[in-house]
Amino acid sequence: MTSAPEFPESDPGTQAHRYHRIFEATVVAFWEIDLADMQAMLAERCRESGLEPADYVRANPGFIRQSIDTCRVLDLNTRAQVLFGVDRETALATPFGHWCPPQAETMLFDNLMAYLTGEAGYEGEALMMRADGSLFPVHVSTAFPQEPVSPPAGTFAVMDISDRIEREEALARLNTELIRAARVATLGELAASIAHEVNQPLTALVANGNAAMRWLRRPTPDLEEAIEAISRIVEDGTRASEVLARTRRMATKGDGMRAPHDFATIVEEALTITRWQLASLGAEIDVTIAANVDKVHADKVQIQQVLINLLVNAAQAMATIPAPRRIGLSARPSGTFVTIHVDDEGPGIPETAGQQVFNAFYTTRPDGMGMGLSITRTIVEAHGGTIRVDTSPQGGASFQFTLPRAD
Repeated sequence: MTSAPEFPESDPGTQAHRYHRIFEATVVAFWEIDLADMQAMLAERCRESGLEPADYVRANPGFIRQSIDTCRVLDLNTRAQVLFGVDRETALATPFGHWCPPQAETMLFDNLMAYLTGEAGYEGEALMMRADGSLFPVHVSTAFPQEPVSPPAGTFAVMDISDRIEREEALARLNTELIRAARVATLGELAASIAHEVNQPLTALVANGNAAMRWLRRPTPDLEEAIEAISRIVEDGTRASEVLARTRRMATKGDGMRAPHDFATIVEEALTITRWQLASLGAEIDVTIAANVDKVHADKVQIQQVLINLLVNAAQAMATIPAPRRIGLSARPSGTFVTIHVDDEGPGIPETAGQQVFNAFYTTRPDGMGMGLSITRTIVEAHGGTIRVDTSPQGGASFQFTLPRAD
């Protein structure tokens, strides 16, 4: 029987040389940090406070900045020098905290807490600072020693993720443009409804203008009646202006910012834009908003887009059934969220479809593009909510989605 070959053991110097070559050759930036002063500072604070290390750090988050500024750099590889734009001598003479701006403190805090609570390692993302003062996004990975080492040291593996962040931001911009394009397309479909909503106050405005002129042309002008007619003109002009303003908000790009908004107002404005088209399809709306539903944290225009998509879809789904055709729109609180239901009395969702209706390009309409519900889901999930479809009590489709309540 042939015995396994024996290999001579490497002496510590050979092993150190081998690992140093790997340390230098890798594309990852490595920093080796002296943790002795941090450990001494933490031990002293714990003696003074009587707290365990993890409890002390939790109670005193400012400790991380004080301590990281005491950490000396023991070593760094060539990749770290290139990435941070610093030469070796300068890096070794500069505390590690210099490269960690305030935006990195959460990562450093979580890193230290992972070590103090016995985790094997830590991974996280943060912004770090180059020698020229510019900030850049990084992924940080730390492996903690399982046995005490002397001197105590930590190794930070740092990877530049700028390219990934740029790709994610570009994708987010494209997604925003897609949502806006769909919103503009929806407005095109609602053009007749919008024109009707504008035409009503304009017609009333002309009628009240003529009435005011008649009151003023009398042998004895009736100023009181004329003033009342002119007041109605102002009200009608304001109504028309509000419809146009809401339409313009739907069409413009917007800033995408989410803020507390009264949910009832969001619903009211969405119904104003869609009322005529829904009526032309023979649909009637029953709105029930629970009294304790107040504000949601949302992009107002995007949530109106969600409601318009669901309401118009519901009305179109019922177009072939006998009247009355009712759509139920309800909202109720559910913990930290508001749950919204849009129910119709149409034929419902095919059993084979299920949640596939939210997939891009899925449609059951011959003239449909299959993007409306996909974009609706994208908007809801971007708000931290969920959306699904079931069968309504009337046998039609029941769409339910959630939005976070505003504090």
